[in-house]
Amino acid sequence: CKMGKKKSGKKKSGKKGKGKKGSKKGKKNAKEDVPAKVPTVLPWQSDMDAWMGRNPDQRAKLHRAIKKKYTDPVHYPLFDSREWHDRLMENKDPLEDHDAEMMVRLLVVLVRQEGSHKIEADDPCMVAAAIRFDNKVENLRRMYDSLCDSVSKLDLAPNVTALLDAVDVQFDFEVQDLLPTKEALETTLRGLCWTYGDMLKKERIHVPQNTDAVTLIVDSAPAHEAPGSSLESMNASPVTLADSLADDSRISVLWAALDVANSGALTLETLSPFLCRRFPADVHADVLPLAFEASASFLPAVDPPRAGMPRESFKDFLCRSVWYSELYVAVQQVLSHEDRSVNRAAWSKCEDKVLALLQLEEETIADEIFAPAPTEDVPPTAAHERVALGALCAWYAARRDAAQVLASPWCADPYVPDVILFESIAQLTDLVLHCHYITRG
Repeated sequence: CKMGKKKSGKKKSGKKGKGKKGSKKGKKNAKEDVPAKVPTVLPWQSDMDAWMGRNPDQRAKLHRAIKKKYTDPVHYPLFDSREWHDRLMENKDPLEDHDAEMMVRLLVVLVRQEGSHKIEADDPCMVAAAIRFDNKVENLRRMYDSLCDSVSKLDLAPNVTALLDAVDVQFDFEVQDLLPTKEALETTLRGLCWTYGDMLKKERIHVPQNTDAVTLIVDSAPAHEAPGSSLESMNASPVTLADSLADDSRISVLWAALDVANSGALTLETLSPFLCRRFPADVHADVLPLAFEASASFLPAVDPPRAGMPRESFKDFLCRSVWYSELYVAVQQVLSHEDRSVNRAAWSKCEDKVLALLQLEEETIADEIFAPAPTEDVPPTAAHERVALGALCAWYAARRDAAQVLASPWCADPYVPDVILFESIAQLTDLVLHCHYITRG
């Protein structure tokens, strides 16, 4: 027996040794873990998870508890059935505060049992009276403000009024059938097309309304726009074009916002007004034709054939638009607007200021700018007294670290939005009950 035990012990130690050896080998050949992409979540999701939890069963249990609070008299043990009925009758009339009453209606639709052939339906007027009895008007008003604030964080900052119109109906003890069902309210919600995370929607609102590209995206504008909403803030302080150039996905978004017909090319008539409206602090309309000419290609398949901006040249065009605009602003004091050129004598007087604006460290660059291209008629040592704006822009683009900016060509992958659709009655119920919870008395 002892020998058997020793023998079995050796086998065990051998297995352990093999296991360790195998684990070391696995560590040696193991690949580095790539951090997983953080999924898009609704802006209020973390706060809601802290209250409701992430477990669906836990949320369902919490929903049932809130529903029973307004449908089961057991939750009010201080009143007998007669006294409870009297309290409900005292609160049967709609509240004078319209927004607070809309919260009552919304809660009634979401918490009441609609009934079936086996289950008796809750009386919506009794549920509404219980909600009015249990909540102060100021609490319901805060609930309304909380709901508006949450919904305004969705794409294009929608106004919750578009949803509340569905419950703003005649509703009292005599007329009960007009209040919508959960299914009808969900249909209304889906019709609003509320989303979160769709960058394309935010870019398309900047597309000028006088271009052909807008004919296919009229629905991008919000139906209801709240004063002081994030939509107004976005127009007042747009993302800079430099930020977009640093992120290939944002360039894809800009392209998708413009090329709604999937033609694969854009014209200057479409690009110029869009960029001037979207990035007013970054680009200047006077130099966009020069940037377009340097990056565009001839499109023989277009009727009529003309120059266009292909997808693969779009990043180059955006970079040149920024660089040319920087130079254009810097040389305003020395630029002749009659022939769009710079005189050497005028340049020499303001060269220090121009170099400071362009953040160039040289003491003088006049000889470099005004040196002509050598030809048979003009010797290479001769100095030009005037240089055209186009040539000056090309020189400045070459001086910028263009190689570094364009080192990795823009990916040609189409924009695939990581979007959350806010369209189900379950999502709405979670949000409304959360707003109700955090504003309770």
